[in-house]
Amino acid sequence: MASTGSIRKMTIFGATFDVAGDANFEFIPSAYEKENIPSSGRNSTKFTKRSQDLSGVELIMSAAEKELLSESVDAGTVGPISVQLASGQTYTTVGQINFETWSTEENRGSVTVLPLEGVNPWKLV
Repeated sequence: MASTGSIRKMTIFGATFDVAGDANFEFIPSAYEKENIPSSGRNSTKFTKRSQDLSGVELIMSAAEKELLSESVDAGTVGPISVQLASGQTYTTVGQINFETWSTEENRGSVTVLPLEGVNPWKLV
């Protein structure tokens, strides 16, 4: 049986961040969204390409780490990003991030990962 649970760590552009214990990352697992288009006969299926973003990323970071990450995001940095799961498995990609919010009460930052590759950007290493 595979281990599940809290994310162990996340590395963004070479800097490793602690992950909130209650964080639940949500990967978009497929490159296409499918939609049936009805007709008077058979349905046809529309395939729409979508970005395989990673959302729900809650990092614990100091004010100094927040500043470092903000500067990288504002500079448009594209670089390596990795996530290590509770099982020890690590997924990597190359991309950018959106830095959504930072809460001073818990030193918690919320980010979304935007992979650069269009199809299956997350590689299990």
